[in-house]
Amino acid sequence: HVADFPDFGSDSYSRFLVVGKRNREPDARYLSRVDDELALLKSWKQQGIVLNFQAMEGTSPDWRGFLTVRAVDKAAVEKLLAQLPLAEYLEFEIRQLSKIVL
Repeated sequence: HVADFPDFGSDSYSRFLVVGKRNREPDARYLSRVDDELALLKSWKQQGIVLNFQAMEGTSPDWRGFLTVRAVDKAAVEKLLAQLPLAEYLEFEIRQLSKIVL
């Protein structure tokens, strides 16, 4: 019986807001990895790891990307972000979000 498991279906993972910004100008290597980056983010979204991704126009000199990520802790988010094909070109600010329910 489901009543025997009152926490069944409850998501125990935290939410993190990640703001990424470039740490240097895009070069040919960067540009060659953009499609791989987007494919990985799409895969993570399908898996429920990334809940949301938005970014500024790619040519913006003050470019930022915004992710909402489900993870156990900040270290797990850092490990995940290190897998991104463009990780060496990016700096990340990671903030845990509160569990406010509307």
